[in-house]
Amino acid sequence: MYVQVDSRNIHIQEALPASGQSEHTIVLIHGMGQDLWSWDPIIPFLADYHIIRYDLPGHGASGIPAKKVFHMHLFTDELYDLLQKLNVTRVSLVGYELGACIAMNFSSLYPELVERVITIAHPSYYPLIIRQKKIDQLIQDIHERGLRVFVQDYLMSLTYRHDLQLLVDAYLNVSVNTYEAVLQIMRNYDMKLNNRPLAQPVLHLVGEHDNVYPLELLYKAMPYMHPSILVQIPNAKSLIHVDNPEYTAQRIVAFVDPEATTCASVLAKEAMLYYDTLTKSHNEQRDEFHLRIDIIHRFEARINGRLLGGNWKVRKAQELLIYLLYHGRVSRERLYDQFWPDHNLEKAQNTLRVSISHLKKLIDKPYGTSFICSKRDNIELKGNIESDLIELLQDIQLFQRSRKEEDKELIARKISQTVHADILEGYYNDSILSLREELLNTIAPIIKWIANRYESQGRVLDSILYYKLMLSMLPDEIELIQKVSDLYDSLQLKGLAREWQERYIRELQADE
Repeated sequence: MYVQVDSRNIHIQEALPASGQSEHTIVLIHGMGQDLWSWDPIIPFLADYHIIRYDLPGHGASGIPAKKVFHMHLFTDELYDLLQKLNVTRVSLVGYELGACIAMNFSSLYPELVERVITIAHPSYYPLIIRQKKIDQLIQDIHERGLRVFVQDYLMSLTYRHDLQLLVDAYLNVSVNTYEAVLQIMRNYDMKLNNRPLAQPVLHLVGEHDNVYPLELLYKAMPYMHPSILVQIPNAKSLIHVDNPEYTAQRIVAFVDPEATTCASVLAKEAMLYYDTLTKSHNEQRDEFHLRIDIIHRFEARINGRLLGGNWKVRKAQELLIYLLYHGRVSRERLYDQFWPDHNLEKAQNTLRVSISHLKKLIDKPYGTSFICSKRDNIELKGNIESDLIELLQDIQLFQRSRKEEDKELIARKISQTVHADILEGYYNDSILSLREELLNTIAPIIKWIANRYESQGRVLDSILYYKLMLSMLPDEIELIQKVSDLYDSLQLKGLAREWQERYIRELQADE
């Protein structure tokens, strides 16, 4: 079964209990490299419940996202839209690894929709620096050893049933680009959001023989993490729902539907009811607000992960916000010159005032925040603010400061995953156009560096990939077309070499 979300088909599988009705809906969210069929071993033991499982973007039979860009909000938005399409209003979430991140993030953003949270192999138990080392090693293994060998060894560390064909097929069905994109999310995603107090009870399940997320690690980490219940699953590694599905299902049922497994006293039921009411009062109680602005591929503004609506296309709202994001504090006179150079002073002052008021209405009014600070002489964007643009600029600086070739390679690969030729397209303000040109001219040499590196290492196909990316950014650099042709020729791919050579000749003739 497929459900269309945001012009993309999501592959789902929905199972109703034999009775036809259930008070509890359980959503199963798989991990990186898996698909919805990875839950097959546990499904028979959850037959009394409404079960929803689905393929994440780029996994199984679900399509890849537009522009092949992955980010955590893509996963949470997709789950929200999916539940709306299925008319499901209350769920318990079970997530493995990446799925655990999605489950925790979704529960924080939409507490009114989530009843219970069960996580397995949650990456947040690794501190950021160590998690980054761990994921860098995985990325390196995939590229150096090849996907098939990587999957074979990786599965052996996750489950006793490493030869289970449904798992092998799932992992091999995911592209290397998708693996790298998802790993970069888990490498750099701010897990602090996942560790903020949730309204819902949280259960963490761990395999008795899990050496990736061993019990000792969890014991040491739990005092510093979001409070949760920890239960060990015997005779299992990391993929507990594969190694010991019956016992895992029993623990999930006991947590999601305690009345199905216990005969609680009247006072105990009253106590449970009390804790259930905490969920209702928690929904929008926030001590801290953070603003996230994504602009590189599409414009989105979110507060605490929730999308800010409204008309961003009028009164230069998007352009003003991007300019403030990039420059921080800006004088009013500079804004007059950048956005309304043809207005006289009085008209420019009035237009800016109306535009800032509209911007505050879009950002600050919905939650009573004060990210837009309007003073007599300047306008400032301040507070807890994140942006893909700022992260990209930081990565560029990190690349330029790094001295180790291996570090530079990882950073360059991350930048290449972020940036495409259509970066900041659709804006016509001179300052935004100038920023776009500056970014492309800064990033292109980084892409060329990694293309040269792979060429010198004999990794010709990888080198071609990055030369093509650089050419898409700087289409006037037609010597890159000749370079790609020569590299294809070195691989004895004569047809492709001839095709690119003919393209090179056409471009030369067009220039003349």
